[in-house]
Amino acid sequence: QGNMGEMENKGIEIGLFSRNIIKSNFDWSSSFVMAYNKNIVKNLVSSFPISIGDELLRLIFVNEYPAYSLFAYDYAGLDNMGDPQIRLADGTITKDVNGDETMPQDMLHMGTYQPVWSGGFGNTFRYKSFTLAANLSYNLGHVMRRDVNMFYDGRFAHSNVNIPRAEFDGNIHEEFANRWQNPGDELRTNVPSYMPSLSASLARRDINKYVFANTNVLSASYIKLRDITLVYRLSDAVNRKLHTDAISFRLQLSNVMIWKANTYGIDPEFNAPINGTRIMPLNQGTITFGTTIKF
Repeated sequence: QGNMGEMENKGIEIGLFSRNIIKSNFDWSSSFVMAYNKNIVKNLVSSFPISIGDELLRLIFVNEYPAYSLFAYDYAGLDNMGDPQIRLADGTITKDVNGDETMPQDMLHMGTYQPVWSGGFGNTFRYKSFTLAANLSYNLGHVMRRDVNMFYDGRFAHSNVNIPRAEFDGNIHEEFANRWQNPGDELRTNVPSYMPSLSASLARRDINKYVFANTNVLSASYIKLRDITLVYRLSDAVNRKLHTDAISFRLQLSNVMIWKANTYGIDPEFNAPINGTRIMPLNQGTITFGTTIKF
């Protein structure tokens, strides 16, 4: 625990609020918020200098790079055995089975998984006793890893001796169907072959060269409809008859994805960006009803 370095941030925040129409029976107001931030890590204190490229894959802070940077291998496709290959800075193509051939300069900096642009846009409309409010939020300019097929060898096979090794624990990613299976498949797919033997797989190849490849880094930009809310308020005359101060009814739709940059159906809010693990989405597309009574 302590001060381990310096980080320089440069950015801007803007908030705009307007009342567009003001009438006795109709109002319309808007709000727009935007924030931009660019940072760079400086003078990071570390007792372990980075000597191997693989070390960059899981580091959060690296000197002279933005915070929360994402690094990746320069993927060079599969060989004729269905094993993943990478390209080094000098142009050499290798499997780098032991992870000691890849130097820091061989890794590609893909960006940061912290949003560069963020903000929201909202509108509120009132017509007599009805109020309709809609709010968008956006996060742009950052990246994330894609969840990819992890069933490449026997480590994920079922451990029960009474169940064939061809059966797996858990769900298999749909990408498994597109894996390399026969010589020549390297021309149609980038997904490595499956090997039942874990030891044989580890001796021949390094699957992480595919898992952490630049081809599996995606834009994490998205825009969401955070909520759209319709409220109806009873008139003062009705409230007097009911001996209440105010009664309102509310219908709300929340967290609807409007747009996302990736084409894999991944919600960036529920994806671990550094390792590409998806999290179960919660409270998405929910509809709620409510009423408020004041006495």
